[in-house]
Amino acid sequence: MKFSASTVLLAAALGVSAHPHGAVHNHVHRDTNLEVRDQFVKNVKPTTTVFQTVTVPAVNAAAVPSSSSSAAVAIAAATTSSSQAAATTSASSGSSGTIGSSGSYTGTFCTGASKRGTVAENAFAGNTGSGTYGCNLKFVEESAAKNYQYISVLENAASEKQVCACFLKTGPTGEAFTGFWKGKQVLDFELAPGAKKYLAVQDGSIGGCSCGVGSLPLTALGQISGVWYEWEFGSWSDKNKGFSGADASSLVPEDNGNPIQGMTITSETPEYVSGSEKKSIIYPNGDGCNAFPKGTNGEDGYGFNIANSQKGGDAIRLHAKWGTTGTLADCPNVVEGPKSWRQTRA
Repeated sequence: MKFSASTVLLAAALGVSAHPHGAVHNHVHRDTNLEVRDQFVKNVKPTTTVFQTVTVPAVNAAAVPSSSSSAAVAIAAATTSSSQAAATTSASSGSSGTIGSSGSYTGTFCTGASKRGTVAENAFAGNTGSGTYGCNLKFVEESAAKNYQYISVLENAASEKQVCACFLKTGPTGEAFTGFWKGKQVLDFELAPGAKKYLAVQDGSIGGCSCGVGSLPLTALGQISGVWYEWEFGSWSDKNKGFSGADASSLVPEDNGNPIQGMTITSETPEYVSGSEKKSIIYPNGDGCNAFPKGTNGEDGYGFNIANSQKGGDAIRLHAKWGTTGTLADCPNVVEGPKSWRQTRA
């Protein structure tokens, strides 16, 4: 599912990251947002042409290096439009009443003009909303969550306020890998200690959410740089046929020298998650459990692999908590082929 490794290349092209090694470089060409073990296949760009130009938002012109880079990079003016939807804060710890069933999803999203790209192009870019950018994401009341097929419960497990954002892989201008920069995010929100919000996501959407204690973490060039909860729900890819995926990733903050915090993702509908994949964790010290900690830029196959999640099918509920504690000793000793869930920070 991981696409955070590709963001390192954008920073590298701007002179921020010092180590875009070959394995990472390959991610730009073969996009790994749905790299999973058995059912999923990579959601690759529908063309034989590799990325030559990447458009990213201008945050501070003085911060952009004047030297040339191996990638031609155009700096676009940042758009400051950011949707803030009605949200709920709940201290309830259970999910009773928030999970619907096939055929019961009455919740609606935006309607408008359809995408003009081919089916393959739209699957690569992901759903970005019909008519209005980002209207495929919204916060809903806990009592209304059962009306939506794909719900992410976002929670603050820390004792201090978290400042957060949710974003899409593709930015407002239609360029892939540009939605997670300052001013491009879809939703800005805060989580008080113990608070939760319920994020409803429309099928075909590819994106993530990130939080920081006290303020939203950013890189020097304005890339959102907290620990990421990466997700894709109801894939539009012909090969993935509606499957979903998610993972915890600290690649962006680690590769940019930003602080990290613990984050844990679990499933409230584990019966639909393949194998033993019931969690994806970044620990406070940087180690990982079935996730993408420092040093895994060139790897794939970690995180959640969620079947039976085609549009209109089974309800999927993932629960992401920022500010969690724990150590690698808490990670189940699961080995899948050559991959172990227990990952020591490189």
